Amino acid sequence: MWSSVLVLALVTVPDPPRLIATFLVLSRPRPGKNLLAYYVGCLILNVFILLVPLTVVHFTPALGSLVRDLTPAATEANATVQPVPLALGVLALLIAARLTLRLRARKKEDIEPAPGNDAQPAPAQQSALSRLLDADDGSSGAGSAIRRLIARIYKAWQEGSPWIALLMGLTYSPLQTTAALAIIVTSGASLGAQLGAAIAFVAIMLAVLEVILIGYLLATAKTEALVGPMHNW
Repeated sequence: MWSSVLVLALVTVPDPPRLIATFLVLSRPRPGKNLLAYYVGCLILNVFILLVPLTVVHFTPALGSLVRDLTPAATEANATVQPVPLALGVLALLIAARLTLRLRARKKEDIEPAPGNDAQPAPAQQSALSRLLDADDGSSGAGSAIRRLIARIYKAWQEGSPWIALLMGLTYSPLQTTAALAIIVTSGASLGAQLGAAIAFVAIMLAVLEVILIGYLLATAKTEALVGPMHNW
């Protein structure tokens, strides 16, 4: 169990969606507070996903027996779970490659704008955004309420409100967390060992966030100097 969970946690460290979310959080005003709020959100969600089912299965023997019976038997200890980290790692690499290609394509479009349309796209986009965020246009009903909500969220995002980062952390959990839960539940280990493996998985999975936060705590000036270019960009 431990080897499979640790390998899966290491594969989850460079999770592309979380890295992108971390970059976005650090780009906001007050990046340290926003990163802490995002970390707390990720911690609450993933710990909840892991610890609650483990506790329920442990204190419900019938459910625990059913889960173990539905798990395919393996001739070796980790025969059924070894392909999982490999497949998820390949998927993460494919997603990262796709994002890289899209970013390069957008950068190329910005450098080489279409002839005769230099001044048209930006005003059109700005006009559409202003219409979407205009909450005081005199209209009523659900459309106006939605626009007001979007305007408030956008304003909070621009001002760097930590609750936006907290909400981002509370709304995303990678597929590897579910895979880790399956490995731990079907391991047959004691509840203490299973809870320890779950906590270790979450701690390793969020290592990038933890390193930056520790840097803010122990070497604030150096960490801000490293994060500063990312924030300014």
